[in-house]
Amino acid sequence: MVLSRAEKVQRHIMEEISAQGLAAGQRLPSVRQLAEDCQVTTPTVREALRALEAAGVVELRHGSGTYVHPHAFRFVRANALMVPTSTQCRELVEARVVIEPPIAAEAARHRSEDDLRALEECAECAINAQLPDDHVSFHVLVAQATGNGVLVDVVEGLLSIRKQDHAASRAFITDRKQDRAQHRRIVEAIRCSDPIMAERLMREHLQWLANCSDR
Repeated sequence: MVLSRAEKVQRHIMEEISAQGLAAGQRLPSVRQLAEDCQVTTPTVREALRALEAAGVVELRHGSGTYVHPHAFRFVRANALMVPTSTQCRELVEARVVIEPPIAAEAARHRSEDDLRALEECAECAINAQLPDDHVSFHVLVAQATGNGVLVDVVEGLLSIRKQDHAASRAFITDRKQDRAQHRRIVEAIRCSDPIMAERLMREHLQWLANCSDR
């Protein structure tokens, strides 16, 4: 398997945590130092750290540095390459592009007023940063609005089975406002019972997420 530069940095950090026996809460070298050690740019190191944070290996503290996460060792002990690769993240999003847009169309056709309220509340809470995992909550609610339990199981299963890949793909998103604005436009299409628009907006949203993962 050919690793990207960011994935090589991830492996280096995990190997250092293991080799040095770093305990939870211990501080890792600075971004600049890691860039020098791995002979990469600082943006590449930051990309690697975001993926490691999403996987529960490190904790990023604004203005303070990067620290070993309490759950890091279950990953480090098992395999230094357990952090999802960019290919795995891309494959997850590509699968979602196939599966979820038709589900959004079905939601626009069959949603109830209760479904609509739940979606609107989810989108509003996301804007106010009140939900810890607003993205998963939103997409599951879209599936629930179809009234089809199998479709709910499909979306929940996809995001739970590939939970690490999903978390890592979300780590690449830098424009959270754009992400949430797209959610709100999808809700509006569902509110208007417009299946064509709901399907199109969901596809565009997931393709945008795929592009974020490829950067």
